[in-house]
Amino acid sequence: MKIYPFEEFMYETLGGRPNQADWTPYLGKSYECACGTTHTFDESTEVLRELSGMRFVIQCPQDSFLTLIKITIFRTLNPCSEESMSAIQFT
Repeated sequence: MKIYPFEEFMYETLGGRPNQADWTPYLGKSYECACGTTHTFDESTEVLRELSGMRFVIQCPQDSFLTLIKITIFRTLNPCSEESMSAIQFT
């Protein structure tokens, strides 16, 4: 997963809306985070923004990273491809 500068990540993920999705089907599912570990999606997972194409910006629960994930038709949580922007670390 490539780490992008804060400004570039924010520019590429502009738009969308505050999270309004129902995350109940994804509770307990794992996702790869920009911090390098795998986290389990639970009630405390902070979804910052909902973008088109079933993409979501998620705050790392342990560190200062944001990760852009995409939900697939199989209800899995996957990091978006590098071309679509993956993640940032902010200070």
